[in-house]
Amino acid sequence: MQADSAQRASSRHEEPLQPLLTRRRLTADAGMDGGLRINALMEPLRDLRLDTPRSMRLSTPGSRASPFTPGTSSSSSSQSNSPTLASLVQPATPLALASDTEPWSGSQALKRERSLLRDRRMSGAQTAISPRLAKTLSGVPPSKSLWSERISALKPAVAETGQGFAIVSLDTSSGEAVACRRIGDGASGKVYRVRLSENFVRDQEDCGRDFVFKAMLSLDPADRLPLGMYQRHSEDPEALAQAIEDCRSRICKEFQIAESLRGTSQVMQVHGLVQIGHRLGLLSESIDGVTARKLFESGPAALAQGHVTPAAYFQLARTMAADVLVGLSRFDDEGVAHQDISDNNVMYDSRRKMFRIVDMGHGGEHGEDRSMGTWGFVDMQPAPAGHKSDVYAAGQLLACSLKDPGVRVGLRGIHQRTSVESFPFMGALRALGPDVLEDAVRVFNRMTVQDPEDRATAAELLKDPFFQALEPRESLQATYCRVFDVS
Repeated sequence: MQADSAQRASSRHEEPLQPLLTRRRLTADAGMDGGLRINALMEPLRDLRLDTPRSMRLSTPGSRASPFTPGTSSSSSSQSNSPTLASLVQPATPLALASDTEPWSGSQALKRERSLLRDRRMSGAQTAISPRLAKTLSGVPPSKSLWSERISALKPAVAETGQGFAIVSLDTSSGEAVACRRIGDGASGKVYRVRLSENFVRDQEDCGRDFVFKAMLSLDPADRLPLGMYQRHSEDPEALAQAIEDCRSRICKEFQIAESLRGTSQVMQVHGLVQIGHRLGLLSESIDGVTARKLFESGPAALAQGHVTPAAYFQLARTMAADVLVGLSRFDDEGVAHQDISDNNVMYDSRRKMFRIVDMGHGGEHGEDRSMGTWGFVDMQPAPAGHKSDVYAAGQLLACSLKDPGVRVGLRGIHQRTSVESFPFMGALRALGPDVLEDAVRVFNRMTVQDPEDRATAAELLKDPFFQALEPRESLQATYCRVFDVS
């Protein structure tokens, strides 16, 4: 009997590798445009450990004074070398193109992003799975609560959100202006450019010391973050405690949405949940560049002064739309929606020479309640969170890049089907001729069809001739520099 058992075990191990992989997973090649994608081997599910120590840490212990809090902040606790679930996802963010000097197409850029993702996910025996896949698997037998919990435990960043916020401190040796500089505000928090006292290390990757910190919750009532929370619940400690917990949950959810897009070139990378002084929030990469809004504000003047040709500016608008659609295709692959694509949440990254989607504060999984988004980019069709509303907003972003800045739009932007004659192109672009402009109008109409069912997906749009033969990244960078008169 023992010999028979040993023989059977041996025969199992001697089975060819490819049939085994075929039985145990579906690769990202199968149905990446919307079908079922199993991104992890499911057999080790029963052995999954979620109580492993934090993978996000500083390279060496220590603390410095923080502009957020008088005195010093405590250092992070002792760390273990044990891997977490999130550490099984490869952290590197690839460049979208192999060469900045060659023309490229949107569909090929998306194909490359998906290929790189597949390589990262297939490189480990266990890894996070997409929210889309988790939702699909949770609905198949056995649809028990324990099964759903186990599936949910495989979603991105579950281990890290369960471990709380890493305490980090700022480097004030060169003054507070260098350590922490406020660069913006949003509905969900205040944004700072910060320099940490020590390098931030995640999954054995040294992320450096310079970041963007999005502060979303302060534990100091005098700080009033988020605005009005402490005042509303000043007489009800239980309600205040619940409000604080809800705010923590929102921060963790934003981190999980961002983590779903980890490694996607066209999406800003978020490195971790951190606490600086009394403030809790997200530590993200620092992008060297400007928002699309600033480009749109400066573009007409650059055209009028002859710094930029109409053809070069038009190519910039095409590239912006292509980069955003590649990013949105990846959102759709993962089963999440950004829900606030706008000219303030897309940035031009001058180092990578590409446009990138930022700020996942309104993000959600497909099927959840939908967030309204930004005035001028809102899809008013009644529907839960989903990909098609993101595509609509991207269409309005394209319109913003091409329209006369004097033309004001309402909540929905330009929401009627349009033509070359009726679209409010800025005057300088009319010189390109109706044939060129017709391509832009055709794509805009496909992106903003009123019925979401008839609206094209981002992946479908990237196959349109409008997004083929895009100019090299070096040419895009040159146009960007001319718009802002930068040498």
